[in-house]
Amino acid sequence: MAEAFGFYAENILTKDHFEAVLDAKLDARFAEQDTKFEKRFAEQDVRFNKIELGIDTLEERIDRLGGCVEKLTALTVKVERTQFVHTWTLGVGVAALLVPQLNSMFG
Repeated sequence: MAEAFGFYAENILTKDHFEAVLDAKLDARFAEQDTKFEKRFAEQDVRFNKIELGIDTLEERIDRLGGCVEKLTALTVKVERTQFVHTWTLGVGVAALLVPQLNSMFG
């Protein structure tokens, strides 16, 4: 066969050689794709970790705001009580000054 093909005999493709070359190319291509997928998955993991960190930070802020709301509510109640006492005190003071004046005018 080598005589029939001359120096091209070494370049004749056999089934085994074709399968070996094809398998090598396929293996290289799959390895390349695996590397790309692993890189993308790693990038997504980083993004998800950042999102989780952001959610944790937001939850902490919400908890702190909850404490502030409780403090503001307590302060509002205290201010309302103080305002109530001041209103009554002012009313009693006005009545104490106004009643004698009215009594002297109409009395």
